[in-house]
Amino acid sequence: MGNVHRRFLVFGLLALLVAVVAGSGLELRAPGVVHAAPGEVFTKVDPPKLYAGDFSHGAAVPAQANPTLGLVGYCVEVDGSGITVTGLVNGFTVTAGSTITGTDYYDGTTPADSTDDVYCATIQAATTGTSLKLSWTYLEGSTAATIELEIAIVTVTLQGWDGVVGGAATVCTVGWDPAFLTGKASNTPLTAPNNLDKVDAGDWTASAGTITGVFKNTATGEWCVGITAGVVTADIDVEFSFYAVYRLSTTSDDQLHTIGSPTNDIVDINDVDFSELRHISLGGQMMPQQDANENVVGARHYACVVPSAVGDVLQPNNVSFSGSGANVSGLEIFHDGAAGSPNFPGVVDGTICLGWTSTQPGEHFLTLSFTKNVGALGLGLRNVSWDTNGDNNDQDGATSGPGNAALLKQWNTISRTEITTGADPRDPDTPAGEIITNGSLTRPIQFNVASGRFLSGRLPLTEWVFGGHTGPTGPLFDLALEGVVLVVRIEGNCGYFLGDGTPPANLGREITGVSYGGRFDRGPSPAEPGEPLGDGPDDISFTIDDDGGCNPSSVVRIAIDAYYPGSPNVFFGTETVEVSFEFTVGTKTPRLAWAGDRVSLRYAFSYSDTCPLAANTVVFTRPSGQPGGFVGSSPDGHTEVLGADCEAEVAYESDMPGEVDIEVFVNGNEYSKVAFPIFYLAFEDVTTTATGQLNVSEIGDLSASVRGWFVGNNPSGRPAEMKPDGRGVPADRWILPTDWETLRGDADSRRNWPSSAPMPVAYVTFAMEREDVVNNWHTGVKNGDAGWLVAARAWNDAFAQTLSRLTEGVVRLTPPGVPAAAGTDLVARRPLLGADGRPLR
Repeated sequence: MGNVHRRFLVFGLLALLVAVVAGSGLELRAPGVVHAAPGEVFTKVDPPKLYAGDFSHGAAVPAQANPTLGLVGYCVEVDGSGITVTGLVNGFTVTAGSTITGTDYYDGTTPADSTDDVYCATIQAATTGTSLKLSWTYLEGSTAATIELEIAIVTVTLQGWDGVVGGAATVCTVGWDPAFLTGKASNTPLTAPNNLDKVDAGDWTASAGTITGVFKNTATGEWCVGITAGVVTADIDVEFSFYAVYRLSTTSDDQLHTIGSPTNDIVDINDVDFSELRHISLGGQMMPQQDANENVVGARHYACVVPSAVGDVLQPNNVSFSGSGANVSGLEIFHDGAAGSPNFPGVVDGTICLGWTSTQPGEHFLTLSFTKNVGALGLGLRNVSWDTNGDNNDQDGATSGPGNAALLKQWNTISRTEITTGADPRDPDTPAGEIITNGSLTRPIQFNVASGRFLSGRLPLTEWVFGGHTGPTGPLFDLALEGVVLVVRIEGNCGYFLGDGTPPANLGREITGVSYGGRFDRGPSPAEPGEPLGDGPDDISFTIDDDGGCNPSSVVRIAIDAYYPGSPNVFFGTETVEVSFEFTVGTKTPRLAWAGDRVSLRYAFSYSDTCPLAANTVVFTRPSGQPGGFVGSSPDGHTEVLGADCEAEVAYESDMPGEVDIEVFVNGNEYSKVAFPIFYLAFEDVTTTATGQLNVSEIGDLSASVRGWFVGNNPSGRPAEMKPDGRGVPADRWILPTDWETLRGDADSRRNWPSSAPMPVAYVTFAMEREDVVNNWHTGVKNGDAGWLVAARAWNDAFAQTLSRLTEGVVRLTPPGVPAAAGTDLVARRPLLGADGRPLR
């Protein structure tokens, strides 16, 4: 029902006249007034965390509380009645340092009942701290109640480890959150769906030296970059750029950050007279940590002696492995980059390196001695560990190292594998529905009019591999493993895997990779020859886009085989997930308009790059005999050329109430037909309410509710009626919004119909009985109306703003696009007069 509220100031009694005129005005409400119930809760709580200083839903995205338009913000969907909220921010407050950037209020379809009211707020997080609290305060009688929503604040900083000439310095993030952060390059240009947790060398800059590449330390979850220099280099400045991504389906809330600074002097490259051992990551980068990623037994691991060079000598009998459980298999010693040997991108050519594996679970502690023959410092026999000089490699100036300074390597057996929609299954907060191992899920698809095939977009899955071993302190379990061989395949003829890039590479129906930090990482393939192995988890993405083997009834079965690495690989097990699709056939969604209104019909397609249907003829048609016609064309039909923007638009107008069934299609394309039904309404009745007895100077509320009628293709069964004002209304008419649920029928069958009638807005004029007499307490007018109408916004918050008295006793709604006068929602307007010269009731 169309509902409009006004407030009036009373000095006695007020006689009210209401005029209604069909139009496209904007409905006015009194902001800051809500009815709720004790125990209200925040019902929309995304995003649950914000990067420091970020806008919760985008810098220029306003709060939106109307559910039919899609809620935007942190929202309370009111469940009860009898509670009031006051304040310019609709009852919302936020902890100091953070800011409320916008609020919105929706009074539902039953203004007298607040059970369908909604309040939403958008915020900007503080630049410091670890959390903020958003509060919503309401009154139950005279008792205040407050509900709170705690939102985490994430901040990323950088930590550096100095390097040596002949080795690499390392800079890593601290506080990285893979749930909503990704490198700048992975989201440039801004595209949706967004990538997450993808970082490459292009996201980093260094003031000196050479960036060798990036790696993810899966033990800490942090991203790191290596930097080398051939000479002593002091005070290297490093910056890192990344995006905070809050909704994968849009780029409107993506926010760019750069940390570090041009003067942070975070690492040095030094010349030293000792050498140390360093792990080498799966992608060939030097890692400063004592303990590397958790290898599966059989996977090969590498470490290097830094600094060292061609001419320096390491003998196998000078390599010492201690520890428990693990054995040493396939030990090789080589100089990086030598013929037939690995050439790691993060290691200086000629550096002494060694590779080995273990076929048993357990731990290795590695130390060695080698002869240094090349260089100006420390020639001769060198004893080498991870912390040769005992400074703990933490750059804190302390000289005490760890109790065991050896390089630590752990070897594990596989205990289980899992498939999820992204979340870590070890996290107790991961919903059970996101773990889909040997299960199924359903995803929506769309119809591609240009090809007659279906579109799903990128559908991501995450494979997890966990295992464990027994160490000196006891069993270790649920460790995310590295090096497990994974073969991922689609069984059947529908769907294919996606790579990176724009457009993404088609990888076919089988992809192979290894686990990195427990997740799938793929390497080079014919479709992606430049894809590096070990640059960080890639996870699994597939699609059915424009695949001729797919239809809405298709089921994509994805199988993932896990193997221990070896010659040959040793099978561990297979897990599967079945993906089915939900396709909603386009159904008629009616539009409501007042007789006399002009309705714009926009026919448009989404597309990539260029519109494939541009310059085609679009046909608009409707059955003959229905009311109204296409503006500027024949009543029954209209043609339009589809533009380069893949859009065509026409206007339709009817002066008579009734149902109009418009169909639109691209000429000659059987897949393109859609329907635009319009219900043109005439006024059924207007119901007014007003606050009862008031004291002098109190504020009262006026409201007007408007209903409309039309006769459609299916009769309502309602009898004809003669109205008190002499109007006759026909039989079998539908009255909206009263009959909406009956007209809609089964809600599951017509999910595209709104839950309540989307009534068109009518101009509502509130007029006093003797409008030509100006009310003025200064002159003591005795025969005028006892009060005047005031703007709801002006009266908000108990005289918080200056009241604007309207000297002409008539007000109306401001149409869209017309700015209201300062301090008011209302502007003066003459009423609509009847044949007797008096305002229409």
